[in-house]
Amino acid sequence: MRNNHPNKAGHPSVIADAPETRLSVRSLLQAGLAHASTSSAWASISAATRIVLPATDGPMREVITGRNIRPTGTYPSRKAGRPVAFESMNERAVFLHSEVDTGVVRYLSQPCRFEFVLGGRMRSYVPDLARILDDGTLEIVEVKGDRSALSDPDYRGKLDHVAAACRMIGWSFRVIFAEPLRARTVRNLTVAKIQHYRLAAFGASDVFNVRERLAKAPGGMPLGDLASAIGDGPGGLGKLCGMMVGRHLAIDLDAPLTLSSNVRPLTTQQADTPSIGGGL
Repeated sequence: MRNNHPNKAGHPSVIADAPETRLSVRSLLQAGLAHASTSSAWASISAATRIVLPATDGPMREVITGRNIRPTGTYPSRKAGRPVAFESMNERAVFLHSEVDTGVVRYLSQPCRFEFVLGGRMRSYVPDLARILDDGTLEIVEVKGDRSALSDPDYRGKLDHVAAACRMIGWSFRVIFAEPLRARTVRNLTVAKIQHYRLAAFGASDVFNVRERLAKAPGGMPLGDLASAIGDGPGGLGKLCGMMVGRHLAIDLDAPLTLSSNVRPLTTQQADTPSIGGGL
């Protein structure tokens, strides 16, 4: 099922109701560029900025090399449907939160490349990730540790140019400061625990069972009660955490993850249709 209502930017959006439909970030990038090409502003966009997409539904460049002295690696993601590569622990922190955030439908690291002339020089910029939000917005994201990273006027001008190009196409551009996401807070610890079970397998019958019970308790139910209803011990808990990543329910992130944690249903717009199986 697709949602063709305009997103926040007023552009037509296409959003998948379930992870198994595998709407890709790349396909939404292509749709945005195709839609922009029909607008009167396209001439000014294409003259000033070239946007290059990867040949496949993967990152724009390979980030894991033996010469890289920064922390790098891959994060196996249920929501992305593939391992996503990170070049820093700040990027990894944003991946963890995107995985659990029910407002994020899908995401991909290094989704495209912007090429443009600024200050008389040819520039190239690859975003850290792109996210499809639950209202259909495509969000281009730059990840930084804190605001001090934006103190260089030249670099800030580069980001301002990319942000302006995104607005003209109908995408959103955002800088996420990851340092607060890495702090030892209750919310961050709960996110870390839930994403630990992100690849847990569950079936349509599990989703139906949980939704039926939550429909009778719109204010939510204790995590332990729901876990007992769909599995024994850690198995039920893991399924529920996997279902949150799959956008079938929401667990309170602002309290420690315990058997008394509140689990609530998502709204119709937020919720996905049942996903069969689990993992990548």
